[in-house]
Amino acid sequence: MLTREEGQQLNTIWRSIITIWIALFASLPVYLGICLLLDKQQLVDMDPGFPLKIFAFALIAVSLLTLFGTSVVRKKLLTVGKKGKGGDWLQQVKAKYTGATVISAALSESIGVYGLVLFLISQNFVLLCQFLLLSAIAMFFYRPRKAELMGFATEMKKG
Repeated sequence: MLTREEGQQLNTIWRSIITIWIALFASLPVYLGICLLLDKQQLVDMDPGFPLKIFAFALIAVSLLTLFGTSVVRKKLLTVGKKGKGGDWLQQVKAKYTGATVISAALSESIGVYGLVLFLISQNFVLLCQFLLLSAIAMFFYRPRKAELMGFATEMKKG
């Protein structure tokens, strides 16, 4: 069971984690806005023989691998192991949960970056939107949850 003071410290940790997550999530509409502002400006001069469809399928495959990898990495980071030598368990909770959240969000956001790259090469707005939507769904799915943080902290305290 967590004490009142520990709960307050976890609330402070929660606020910093959610702020970071919101900032990363907010980058997705920024990518969309940038692409809307570019409006058919070809920024990358591509060779006409460039296998664009193969490149697009490769990025889709990399996106799916990223989704799978995010799940594996997040589970691995949120396993409760032995407490460090003489360390404050709340600092360990903060480091592990913040790390898991930031890495999950960054990996999920990278899917949107793949769409941005593809848009800059091909000017395919539909694919950009699909990649950004997939990225947003992944970021929402792997979002930080306060109950998860509290449960993780309780397990770390027992640890």
